[in-house]
Amino acid sequence: MGDRYRKQMGILNLDNYVASNGVQKTGVYISFASETIYVRQAYNSTAANPVYTVNANYRIFWDQQSRESNLTFIDLKSVNACVSQTMLAENMYACLYAELKKIYPNYQDVYDDDFGPTGASGATGSTGATGDGPTGSTGDGPTGDGPTGAPENTVILP
Repeated sequence: MGDRYRKQMGILNLDNYVASNGVQKTGVYISFASETIYVRQAYNSTAANPVYTVNANYRIFWDQQSRESNLTFIDLKSVNACVSQTMLAENMYACLYAELKKIYPNYQDVYDDDFGPTGASGATGSTGATGDGPTGSTGDGPTGDGPTGAPENTVILP
């Protein structure tokens, strides 16, 4: 099954990661978990060409098993992306994951096996692969339960 039908859950950073406390680890798991996505109009936006800033915290876990076992994350950081008005109907997680992949260029995509019409097999994509990203806990892109059809955990700010 193609990545288009798979829900991205996070990425594995294949490079050495140094946590804020100095501990080093290769293969940390990076995910947005249940973080809220904030969308606000950018300061340089014009009426003719509106631009929006999308921002969310992401959590860094010791490994994927730590995340799945609901263990505490080892670091909390933030990432943002600029998107056009037409992109607001897109999956904001995909935009944010694209930015994460610039920060952590040596990565492996991790997907939810249970997503898609027939259920995906194989939990991980290939290094450097791109996916659609998760689409919110109760929404799927533009048909979600949040404001303006966004996923439930998306907040649109003025």
